[in-house]
Amino acid sequence: MGKYIVTFSIPDKDKDVRIALEEFKAKGGNISGLIVSLLKNYFYGNHNQEVVTKEILKIKELEEKYKKLIEEIEKSKKELEELKTKFEKEAEAQQIQEDLDLIRLLREKWFEDLLEKGSSLNHLLITKKYDELVDKIESRLSAFAAENKLSLPEAKRLFKKAFPELKELEL
Repeated sequence: MGKYIVTFSIPDKDKDVRIALEEFKAKGGNISGLIVSLLKNYFYGNHNQEVVTKEILKIKELEEKYKKLIEEIEKSKKELEELKTKFEKEAEAQQIQEDLDLIRLLREKWFEDLLEKGSSLNHLLITKKYDELVDKIESRLSAFAAENKLSLPEAKRLFKKAFPELKELEL
């Protein structure tokens, strides 16, 4: 006995069945096998464990929705991280530019004599009188911070960037 070909139509009122069937086919499902399985179940009872019921189709539909939501969440999460990173880099670049102006001010105006041979600050540095040197630096940094509306810890951070060669000083 050969193949027996049957055609059928799905009424407009059963659009959900058509959509489920299209999704089944798109996922590589065997429509002929599905129809034969459903017919066997209809005519001979549920002896075949692979019968696709309405509930199984609903489970598949929900699993697919869940998978799509997870993919969308992952995509959104990646996009969010990229935007955060971009924003942080822009803020960091702006902070660096602001820092550069203040660092230049520290080196050229407030502490131009620190590395200048013969100055009192340089003498304290050379003779390793660090306690006295730190006191004088902190005094100037307090005035610098006040004039530039900075906190003293922020002024110290900028000083360390302006004079990395003096990292041994405990400010």
